[in-house]
Amino acid sequence: MRPLALIAAVACLGLSLVAGAADARSGPATGRFSVPAPLRLNAMWIWQLPKAQGGDVAAIGARAKAAGFGAVYVKSADAGNVWAQFTP
Repeated sequence: MRPLALIAAVACLGLSLVAGAADARSGPATGRFSVPAPLRLNAMWIWQLPKAQGGDVAAIGARAKAAGFGAVYVKSADAGNVWAQFTP
């Protein structure tokens, strides 16, 4: 899979998981500021995409959903430097 297509697939996966769970888990605002619904979900954080389910976004999504996660976040840069895993 091409790197840009992979980014798009991961983004869509994250958004679809968030969209499905956001309404069910959005609660009242906390503190002085409201926390956006997607950030109130239990989430899976992936640091190195190729090391998570071999980089297979469908497998990542299935595993996240089975574990009850509502969102998947993938680190794609570090201090302003884009990582090679997302560079065409």
